[in-house]
Amino acid sequence: MSNQPALPLAQPGQQPSPRVAPHNLEAEQALLGAILFDNETMNRITTQLKEPHFYDPVHGRIFATCTDMIAAGQLADGVTLKEKFAKDGGIKEIGGALYLMKLLENAAPLSTHAQSYAELIYDLARCLRVARCRRAARWGRGIRPSRQVALQRSRSRR
Repeated sequence: MSNQPALPLAQPGQQPSPRVAPHNLEAEQALLGAILFDNETMNRITTQLKEPHFYDPVHGRIFATCTDMIAAGQLADGVTLKEKFAKDGGIKEIGGALYLMKLLENAAPLSTHAQSYAELIYDLARCLRVARCRRAARWGRGIRPSRQVALQRSRSRR
């Protein structure tokens, strides 16, 4: 049974709430914090995880920067990332140095947790891709028809 609160039922005349894409920001933050805390974590997580798999583009950018820095033999932590993003003007885009510190506070406590979080992020990104493909297939080449066209199609099927 889920710990999530039940979604409220729609009331007549209310617009349905938009669907939320599958994601887990806490897992993204915990993984990034673990990488910043211990760069060796990067070697213990799945190699399939890439920047586009992160739901939050800021998290994807931080992950890509950490990946590049660690691959180049450089230290990727809060201090070095702050400097790196300050040089290219992206420090505000990522939420500033305080956000990097928040990531460290939310770090996964063990590298085994980080591996699980990496797999979760990857799996959720795959679910999102499948959902987008299904939606595109449903509406034909990703173009949602107008209401009038949809009505004409449904009438012609009868």
